[in-house]
Amino acid sequence: MLKEYSIHPMLHLIGYAMAVFLVCQNGQKIRDQTYDIQDAVYKARWYDNITSTTKDSQLIMLRCQKPLCMDAIPFGIFNFSLLLVIIKTSYSYLTLINKTS
Repeated sequence: MLKEYSIHPMLHLIGYAMAVFLVCQNGQKIRDQTYDIQDAVYKARWYDNITSTTKDSQLIMLRCQKPLCMDAIPFGIFNFSLLLVIIKTSYSYLTLINKTS
């Protein structure tokens, strides 16, 4: 049986999905960049520099061990795993609504 749906709710759904995707994508990029900074500093021959630069490089590497991330306070961290959880939960609610209707 084919049901007719309005286009307006579909556009809202696509808009919200894109907004969540973009936020999670940027959160994942920030997290990945933190690891890239640590690798770049490690490969930069920091041990051949003067003492103050060596200490600064070591501090940068220590700081990058805990990645910078965007927190979604009640949900966790904005990244692709959170996006996957949101998609799975949304699909579960959608199937529940379809079964009860």
